[in-house]
Amino acid sequence: MIDVNAIQVPVAAISRHRLMTDGDGVTTLVVLHSCPLRCRWCLNPQTWREGSTYQMMTPMQLYTHVRVDDLYFQATGGGITFGGGEPAIRSLFISQFRKVI
Repeated sequence: MIDVNAIQVPVAAISRHRLMTDGDGVTTLVVLHSCPLRCRWCLNPQTWREGSTYQMMTPMQLYTHVRVDDLYFQATGGGITFGGGEPAIRSLFISQFRKVI
């Protein structure tokens, strides 16, 4: 069994109260740092640049930040969206976060 406090990811930003941009209802965007792709058209190149600011978080620490909006999610059908950086390289973290909520 994986200890959810042992897994950490670099979170560059948390953007709350987003409407009609990341899915149905009110959403919160969790911007993850780091991406190996370096796409020329990247919308968030700061997420892969050296020296960028980010905070290391466990699934439980992230949940502590985003749970404040749970009533919005329930009322509107919204939720958490992971972006960034490349969230696919953080699939273990995301699956552990889903177990916390």
